[in-house]
Formats: sequence, C-alpha cells, structure tokens
Amino acid sequence: MPNPAPQTKCFNKTLTDHEREEIKAVVRKANPQCATEEGITERGFITLNKFFCEKARHETVWTILRTFHYTDNLSLKDSFLYPK
Repeated sequence: MPNPAPQTKCFNKTLTDHEREEIKAVVRKANPQCATEEGITERGFITLNKFFCEKARHETVWTILRTFHYTDNLSLKDSFLYPK
C-alpha cells in the first residue's frame, strides 16, 4: 500500500487539485525551484512551514512535527529511534 500524502497523514484531509496548486504557488513564489508538477521538494516543505510560522499558524507546524515523531523538545521520540 503506498504511503499517504503528507496532508492526509498529518491532518486526515485530502487536498483538491486547486488547493495543491495554491500551496505550490506560495512555495514557488519564495523559491521557484522548490515546487514541481509532482509537488514540493524538501526545501519547499521547509519553506512552507516557515510560512506557517510567519502567519502564526504554529499549531499546524506542531501537528506536522508530532506526526513525524518529534517531541515538544524538537527531538525524535525514543520509541521511534529505538523500536522494539
């Protein structure tokens, strides 16, 4: 089974084509090389999260971080680093 898209994994929400294009446009405005037809690059992902911080969307950034096993101290959870 393929991995779910990040927005589905983090927020249990799929994006419309229009919403995806809007996100890519925001990223592309900051750095044209960070958005492709397929999506955004790793650098684009960082740029998007920087944008969320600048717009006081901290809960969005924390939701993403927690989904990918980060703690409140910005370290990876031990259970992720040392699985049983």
